[in-house]
Amino acid sequence: MATIKDVAQLAGVSVATVSYVLNDSMPVSEATRNKVLAAVAKLGYQPHRQGRNLQRQRTLTIGVLLPQANLLCELDLATWLLEATNAATSAGYSLLLQPADSQARGDLADGWISFGTVLDPQLPQIWALAPPFEQPAVLCDAAFAAQRAVETLTHAGMQRIGLITLPRSIPGSARWYLGYRRALRRAGIAFDPALVVEPADNRFHDGVAAYEALAASENDYDGLIVCGNQLATGVVMVDHAKVPLIVSHSNTQRGISGFRWPTELWAHTLVRKLLQQLDGSAIAHRTWLNPSLVIGSLGFKEDLDGFNYV
Repeated sequence: MATIKDVAQLAGVSVATVSYVLNDSMPVSEATRNKVLAAVAKLGYQPHRQGRNLQRQRTLTIGVLLPQANLLCELDLATWLLEATNAATSAGYSLLLQPADSQARGDLADGWISFGTVLDPQLPQIWALAPPFEQPAVLCDAAFAAQRAVETLTHAGMQRIGLITLPRSIPGSARWYLGYRRALRRAGIAFDPALVVEPADNRFHDGVAAYEALAASENDYDGLIVCGNQLATGVVMVDHAKVPLIVSHSNTQRGISGFRWPTELWAHTLVRKLLQQLDGSAIAHRTWLNPSLVIGSLGFKEDLDGFNYV
């Protein structure tokens, strides 16, 4: 008796693609669909009745456990939700939004996307922020951003670069520090821990306090990287353009150099990876997405030949 693997091999596609065609659960090109259906007909393949019943018992819902309040300012959540909804809808699924402190259950959704809430390991899940356990995740790489920021500053001649990092309580905050240290090492610049400030929390006034502590210290610095949208807002409000500044989120209205995060791709990739997991396909343990640095008119000039201070 033919199996779904036989169909996949004859059609020259993956088992997941055969499942998508038979269950009409994901968009598949017409050419691929025809190949799969031709293989099914040639082999006389009959989907397992129990498996089809299980398919019909699916909720066709993806659960999303939203971020904690201190992370909302770091995410373009409106764009993320729009793109995740579009990705889910195109696959025949809907989104179920739950507060961070909710309990995820299998009868509510077929699988879950978590922004930091620990779930039952038996539930199909994928993480949008660094997971505490060995769970699959799609992550925007802060280490890449920190490294790119340091490289940009050193390229312009900076040698003593300050870092206002995120508090350790923020998932993935250590990646900023990692990228910063790595870029300094590659540039041949000695690491000075006195140039790194970790705020008490991730709020506007914490950014102000961190900046004032660094500015009041006897450690001269000639460039500054600020992690965290709220922290950066506080720094920008009190900074008097002492040194060139790169922040974690670009602000085109103020013209400050910062990063544009791939929110749309992030949302689509999370949904796609979770659906692949639901269909029994193996997925990468970690998928890293890189932000792009936007050079602002109040930071570096585009050609990096000088500075245009606030």
